[in-house]
Amino acid sequence: MHPLLGLVGAVLVLAALVDMLWTTLAVSAGGGPLTSALSHGLWERLRRVAPRRSSPHRFLQVTGLALVVTVFLVWIGLFVLGWWLLFSASPGAVREAATGATVGWLDRLYYVGFTTSTLGIGDLVAGHGWWRILTVVAAFSGLSVVTMAITYLLPVASAVVDRRTLATGISSLGARPAEIVCNAWDGGDWRALERRIEDVERQLGTLGQRHLAYPVLHYFHDVERQAAAAVSIATLDEALLLLRFGLAPGSRPHALLLHSARTSVASFLDTLSAGHIGPADEAPPPPDLEPLRRAGMPTVTDDEFRAACANLDDRRRLLRAFVQDDGWSWDAVGASTDPSG
Repeated sequence: MHPLLGLVGAVLVLAALVDMLWTTLAVSAGGGPLTSALSHGLWERLRRVAPRRSSPHRFLQVTGLALVVTVFLVWIGLFVLGWWLLFSASPGAVREAATGATVGWLDRLYYVGFTTSTLGIGDLVAGHGWWRILTVVAAFSGLSVVTMAITYLLPVASAVVDRRTLATGISSLGARPAEIVCNAWDGGDWRALERRIEDVERQLGTLGQRHLAYPVLHYFHDVERQAAAAVSIATLDEALLLLRFGLAPGSRPHALLLHSARTSVASFLDTLSAGHIGPADEAPPPPDLEPLRRAGMPTVTDDEFRAACANLDDRRRLLRAFVQDDGWSWDAVGASTDPSG
């Protein structure tokens, strides 16, 4: 046994504590360094494996919960290992309650286990002096892990439900960007669509803040396309693109509403960096204006629309990366064929 073990143990306990506090309480700073790196690394590996599975979306469906459980286990593991090393730094740190004899490595691990879990079995006791103080600190830290885990898990579960609610609400407007526009077209009266967009805008703002507070939300995958937040948000933004730049001036919804809705989407996209999501290499192809023309809507020329899309290249590359990072192809947003494959 050596004092160096105590130093290593203290570092591990401190690292777990900092990462846990950062992840659960620093709601505007994203996940802690360890949590963020671990979650992203595991998600990337699972996402690469998924296409080789017979049901890739069902395979990814369990990853969000699996990542949360893994993070909790790592926190607990670091705490237990750190305290074990601390209580192994001195021969007299842990003793038998009945005889006062010192104990070995496994007994010290047993002592740390029931101390940090606050079971308080009592057949082993701390040595004299500071070891008793450290036992109190170890018990308090174990209780803190359980409390913060619950504090973290409940809002994450609530946010997952909100994601699905937002996604299904957008999907109810239409499965594709052009379909949303065509469904809402009423000879130039956009009031019904404007009310729905206002509701979606409020939900999107709340969800964006939750993604910033809990980046692990990026790793919760939905099997159904209509419940997939990434696909639905991208579909909405493409529909807003058609409304703002595809329709001829004078036929568009209120400019302030479109600007506000597109700003809300942009604010949400700003949270993607917390999930290690950067722009894709290429922007997706522009939406097709033909469905709008067939519905009798006046549009700009194809060249004008392509130029407007080119000016939004960075934004649309980020949208494409968002969809792909969630395990979907861009066909789920823009193609007319079944995107589920």
